Amino acid sequence: MPDTILPPASPVTPLDWALDYMRRGWSVVPVRRGEKMPAIPWAKHQSAPAHETIIRAWFDSDPTMGLGLVQGRHVGTIILDFDGELGLATLAQLEAKGLPNGIRQFTPRGGVHVMLAHPGLHVPTRKNVLPGMDIRGDGGFVVAHPSLGSNGRPYAWDADAHPDEAPLEDVPAWLVPVITGPVPGDATQAEIIRAPATGPLGLPIERVTDGREQYMRDTILAVCRDLRDSLQRLPTPDELIEAAWPQYSARVDFSRPGRGASEFAAKARYTLARISAGLVKGFAPAPIPDTAPDGVAFDPETGEILEPKKPKQDRRAIRLLSMEEVDTLPPVQWLIDGIVPAQSLVSPWGPPKAGKTFLVLSWALHIAAGLEWCGKAVTQGAVVYIVGEGLGGFATRLMVMREAYGIPMDAPFYVIPRAVNFNDPEAVTGLCQAINARLNGIDPALIVIDTLARAMPGVDESSSKELGAVIAKCDEVKEHFRATVMPIHHAGKDIERGMRGSNALLGAVDASYLIQKAGKGAARLINDAMKDAEEFAPMVFDMVPHMVGLRSSIVPRLRAAPGRPAADDKPGTEEMLTRVLLAMNEARLDMMKFADVARALNIPSGRGQDELRSIIPLGMEYATPVADFLLWKSPQGTAKTAPLMIHRRPANGR
Repeated sequence: MPDTILPPASPVTPLDWALDYMRRGWSVVPVRRGEKMPAIPWAKHQSAPAHETIIRAWFDSDPTMGLGLVQGRHVGTIILDFDGELGLATLAQLEAKGLPNGIRQFTPRGGVHVMLAHPGLHVPTRKNVLPGMDIRGDGGFVVAHPSLGSNGRPYAWDADAHPDEAPLEDVPAWLVPVITGPVPGDATQAEIIRAPATGPLGLPIERVTDGREQYMRDTILAVCRDLRDSLQRLPTPDELIEAAWPQYSARVDFSRPGRGASEFAAKARYTLARISAGLVKGFAPAPIPDTAPDGVAFDPETGEILEPKKPKQDRRAIRLLSMEEVDTLPPVQWLIDGIVPAQSLVSPWGPPKAGKTFLVLSWALHIAAGLEWCGKAVTQGAVVYIVGEGLGGFATRLMVMREAYGIPMDAPFYVIPRAVNFNDPEAVTGLCQAINARLNGIDPALIVIDTLARAMPGVDESSSKELGAVIAKCDEVKEHFRATVMPIHHAGKDIERGMRGSNALLGAVDASYLIQKAGKGAARLINDAMKDAEEFAPMVFDMVPHMVGLRSSIVPRLRAAPGRPAADDKPGTEEMLTRVLLAMNEARLDMMKFADVARALNIPSGRGQDELRSIIPLGMEYATPVADFLLWKSPQGTAKTAPLMIHRRPANGR
């Protein structure tokens, strides 16, 4: 094995290293000391890294914990995990084919982790992709320095491939099809993907052609012993089969009958039964658990969730916490810092046409992309937006706002193009199933219900009992995904009296936001309730017209100060020309009097009109491009009093 290197004097503690990894853009989770399992529920960090405040809270509660690094597209990395002599032989052969060094870490038992750049395609986390080589891809997990293994030895970065020195290399093109190929089937099924005599990329696999019964027994006992030591309990039958089968199948010749998948599964269960009864030397009698303690399927070797499954009742189970346990609970977590809390029920509300959908869509897009919103830090996560009304208009808003904010097309933003009835248990179950299927088991961070009225047909809004039943379903979805659920609601006839109908919703939400008009072309956001933090100050947004091609919509832009724009907050030249084009578009005119345009834009005579007049070029030969059009002005006639006209035509001349 190459020489290893201990990290420099700074960082020193696990917290130091966790923060160092976080600043590199990696997703950190705490690991129980000497184990390979995360110490916290960590499914959400498979799509969004934890913030510094959360990381500090973890290690303040237990400074001795180890570290894990979650892999995937959201952090831009994957891990090739080589174990044992077979794995190191595969690594040598891949290096001979041109595998780059990448960033490398040595494991306590002599294995090697090779970190490479994520190829941009879905990389499933799976075992034994090549002989002795596992993949830690999207949602996968590895233990990292300075953690200790169960044998007391550390994980250590390679001196010649340290994160401080080595570049993050790309996956070679010839290796991409191998690591992005189909995921192997469950080892307990009748059909097992068996390692061929010559594996992918032509790598040979040594076969056990005789003595298979002895090799099967030895493999099962060895893996069972490792699992017992790492889990501090006997493994379940499924855990044992899942961990031991790849090692067995990689070296056994299946061209001969017998000793295949069904025999292996039966042998594993038989061995566990004998261990439980105290009939196997080296094992103390112990009960066999039916399922993993956390109710999810995980890789016992590394601890990552391979196929996340949602416990049906665990999240609603009643737990009693001591005061000491309460003290270790993390502080309020945010999707948008100080604005939208995570894992909460929140409700924007207000009168019609006040800008509710525009502001909520702005939140949702920034969360999906992980971009700052109005200077506030954002926790990136998948968004599901249920469009209960106006799908056609919503599609235009989405396209225009995405262009205006620079939201990447591959941001995890998903639309359900019809209302979901939250008064129908089967419909809510169908919603959860659809989200699980589309997001491959990854929990969304935000689920928007636009609007609540469309999501509860036939419900009497004034009945606290009927509305309460709908709220309970919202809570059920929130708990199922550990997401923020955001039903948009309407104001009553008297806005001073709050939301329309029963006050049951206001009493149930963790935060509510009144969105109302703030003069022509502006909206005011008022945080009228925030249970677990200070309410933020009112914010005023200009609802700025924006065009993408021939499609136009409104984009909220925060003013410099609530209630009044700053002196330098006037619309810029490009924005004013876009407004002119929008006015002509709405009037369906290619030539329009300047006075009519100014009137449509609510620009009074005097300095405002003079400024508008000055930014529009005179004459077609000097026309300025705006969106996909050319814009210019000219007098209608030669008389000094001839009205000034504004012209537009497509930039392509058609």
